[in-house]
Amino acid sequence: MQDGSIQLLVKTEKDIQIVTWILEAAGYPIEKIKLNAISGHKNLKEFLKGLPSDIAESCAVLVDSDAGSVPDAVSSARRKLSNPPVKVFCAMKEIEAWLFADDITALENTKTQWGREVIPTLPLPEDIATPKIHAELAFGKNFNSWDFLKNINIDRASARSPSLREFLTGIKNMLVAQPTPGLQSVSRNISRDVFSGLIREVLPANTVIWRTANGESFTADELRKQIEEGTDIGQQYASDVLRVARDFLKRMANRRES
Repeated sequence: MQDGSIQLLVKTEKDIQIVTWILEAAGYPIEKIKLNAISGHKNLKEFLKGLPSDIAESCAVLVDSDAGSVPDAVSSARRKLSNPPVKVFCAMKEIEAWLFADDITALENTKTQWGREVIPTLPLPEDIATPKIHAELAFGKNFNSWDFLKNINIDRASARSPSLREFLTGIKNMLVAQPTPGLQSVSRNISRDVFSGLIREVLPANTVIWRTANGESFTADELRKQIEEGTDIGQQYASDVLRVARDFLKRMANRRES
């Protein structure tokens, strides 16, 4: 579009609101992103088929997908839409999974005891089997109560959800003429989430799973908190685990060669 704005097509009015809140959290120029809802796969497919080429260049579509990885999901969505001349983004498995991308803010804003108990145990967003059901149980069916999304930590959220990061990066690239904040490096956040997620699987949570060189011991729950807060203790544990894993894998590789 001549004014530098872009058009984003989604499925429902609810999706428009969710995306608007997320874009607001990311600091993107919402006034330059025109959101439209086109319900029904057939309707969306027909709309894209008749899109003029000059408009298609500044147009994108966001759909749900559960087709494995983000690239697989995008490829599958493009085929189902007959390879439209627009950018295709996928929310995995459903857009409601993005409500749990910043798990800390999600936990702070849950409306139910169910949410307070379940959110700390959830896998990463794209591994949640039924995101929409989980969202309604945690935050209520009135999606206006989901407006905490506009206050999420967008770097933490995008680090924990590859499909969300791909979406935000893609929108940023489309807004090339507009100033948009960059996403911070995700490697450190991903490391924390990976280690934290693994430790959550240790039951019971009061099991002692690590002792430092000076003899200080930590339970699974204590260590998980240290990792999530990025303390020196958490970083030391992660370093020790990686070092042990490196040496173990090296020994295994040498055994196979001998």
